[in-house]
Amino acid sequence: MYLLFAVPIIIILIVIIIIFLLRKMKQIQTEPYAAPVEKPVVSTSVPISQLKTHIMGHNTNFFLTQFKSIPTVYIGEKTEKKDTAATYDHSFIRVTPWPPQRPANFFTPSFLALSKEKLIATQDPVAETTVGFLNLLWDKEVVKIAMISTEKTDNEDSYWSHKNKKIDCYTLKTVKTEVFTDYTIRTLDIIKDDNPPRQLTHFQYTAWPEDGSDPCLWSLVEFEHKVFLNTLEEVTLVHCQSSVNRSSLFIALHDLIRQAKLNHSVDFVETVSRLRQDRPNMVASFEQYMFLHHAAQAGIACTGSYTHISAIFLKVHLMGSVVNGKTNFETEFKNLFSVEIKFTAGDGDVTQDPKSKDRFNIIPDKKYQPVLQVESREETAYINAVILPSLITQPKQFLTQLPMPTTVNDFWRLVTQYNVSLIVAFKSYEKDKVGV
Repeated sequence: MYLLFAVPIIIILIVIIIIFLLRKMKQIQTEPYAAPVEKPVVSTSVPISQLKTHIMGHNTNFFLTQFKSIPTVYIGEKTEKKDTAATYDHSFIRVTPWPPQRPANFFTPSFLALSKEKLIATQDPVAETTVGFLNLLWDKEVVKIAMISTEKTDNEDSYWSHKNKKIDCYTLKTVKTEVFTDYTIRTLDIIKDDNPPRQLTHFQYTAWPEDGSDPCLWSLVEFEHKVFLNTLEEVTLVHCQSSVNRSSLFIALHDLIRQAKLNHSVDFVETVSRLRQDRPNMVASFEQYMFLHHAAQAGIACTGSYTHISAIFLKVHLMGSVVNGKTNFETEFKNLFSVEIKFTAGDGDVTQDPKSKDRFNIIPDKKYQPVLQVESREETAYINAVILPSLITQPKQFLTQLPMPTTVNDFWRLVTQYNVSLIVAFKSYEKDKVGV
């Protein structure tokens, strides 16, 4: 008789256990999850003192193996995506949808849990997502925007203008604009309905080549310094066309510089891994991964070298101090020259016979090299010269060697073709070898 009562109870318990296990399995499959970075058997952390040796002492296969070991997408349920700009449920920021019938996840901003800083990554807004983008700025009280693309203000989809711009319930006013050679800094007021205006700073990096090649290391490092100069508890939003290429490099660079300051070491593998935990495909290519190494090295070398004009005299005084037998000037100079620069040689007709064209066989990087127009078979496009960077205006200064007898014609072609109006020459110790 007891058996008759026991059998139904056992069956009920089994059913309950099965239901519990099924629900648990479903929860594991669908629950948003950011997998913790598994620590590799061999540490990938690199002390700052060994960074140059680390970069120069390993071949391409070493770094390629590292890069391929980083998961592109971590376990988790992704939201709806636009192109490659996917995000995870746990990092996806839901803003008020506009128009009301459009799903909130059409626009895919992500919070990045790299540090205590509040960083948001997203793609450039287009016509359909501009209001959602402005909702994001307003709802999350964004104070700074870093825009890593060269979009012009006359683009009808842009969310700011030289003049006041009205978009749905928002009004954006440009209060101040400072234009530099490689970036532009704007002060914007954003107003929603009848609310008091909020002010934000808009940093736009304009020097990233449109042909897909890498930007100048020093230029990007300077921009990073400008954006994060006074970051406290402010919310910073970074965006580019896809949010997983230029933006991810910029954010990763900032995190590596921060690591160097706090820990005196950097970990490229862990940095990219943590980025991809919050947004898939960040630092999308191996070429970007390698560029990140060189950019981080340049950024770390420049750490502490920025000085406000009000403190310049104190800076000079302190730089003259001797530490471990060297002045701080010598130490800083050595750090800058320790940076391993990725050199880009000229192509085709641009680099011609260094023995006859170059006094000391020092070849300029083609990124910064003027190219001469060729008007006869005897002429080439090559000249040993570089275009010097400028702070505010487009570069108009050239640095070149004193011409040799074989390069006099090239020298004057440079002067006439680029409308040079002033030449400054320093006395040569080999007058007989100067061609002018």
